Amino acid sequence: HEDQSDRVQAVIDIYGPADFSTVVQQAAEDKNVKNIFAFNTPGDPYSSLIGTKLDDKPKAEAVSPVHHVSKDSPPFLILHGTHDALVPYAQSVQLEAALKAQNVPVWLQTLPGSGHGGPAFGKPAVIQLMQSFFDKHLKGTDVTITLVPEAELAVEAPKPAIK
Repeated sequence: HEDQSDRVQAVIDIYGPADFSTVVQQAAEDKNVKNIFAFNTPGDPYSSLIGTKLDDKPKAEAVSPVHHVSKDSPPFLILHGTHDALVPYAQSVQLEAALKAQNVPVWLQTLPGSGHGGPAFGKPAVIQLMQSFFDKHLKGTDVTITLVPEAELAVEAPKPAIK
């Protein structure tokens, strides 16, 4: 299908890491959660993913989406819970800011009390939001993307993990 573009047309980012060079500090500053693993140790999923400790700034930045945002980036819908113990909520706030700085269409749907997943992510209003986003950006449907009011998605925060 060489007549069709393989360019990414739209992204739904569901609580994804955005900047490996800032995640340690953001996790330490997040008063909503206690991170469930120790960074830069065996078993740290971030260091394991990039093959080195996170203080290797050039490599951490090279694999971080925020360092690859440009005016040509596709539209983004970001979903993130405020009590995520794996990926700090601040990662999504940082990605949203980077996209906005390049005038890329971006929506950040905050899910108050949710962790790294959970029932709020499957609520009909969230599913409809994702469907509308794809309809608009993949099918060209004339729809308005409207975030779900946070009060409709709020859940009781998970209990902190014990280390």
